Amino acid sequence: MAKSKSQGQETVSGKKTIKCPYCQKNTSVVPAEDYQPIFADCKACGKRYILQRTREGIEALKIESASLLENPDLREIELGQGDEE
Repeated sequence: MAKSKSQGQETVSGKKTIKCPYCQKNTSVVPAEDYQPIFADCKACGKRYILQRTREGIEALKIESASLLENPDLREIELGQGDEE
């Protein structure tokens, strides 16, 4: 299973509750305002994963199975390569 899609549940403070793609336990996150992927840390298992908004809600991805454009560290490098001459 490469990706774990999780629908976020709204809360008053802008936080959402999603399932960690590693331990499958519920964890609270604050997603980015835009559709840029960000890193998040699971409060249950302590692992870092990628969190991104989608049309359907929020998607939580394992770092090792994410594409270059889904990984916040690699996304900037990949998108910036066209600017060099």
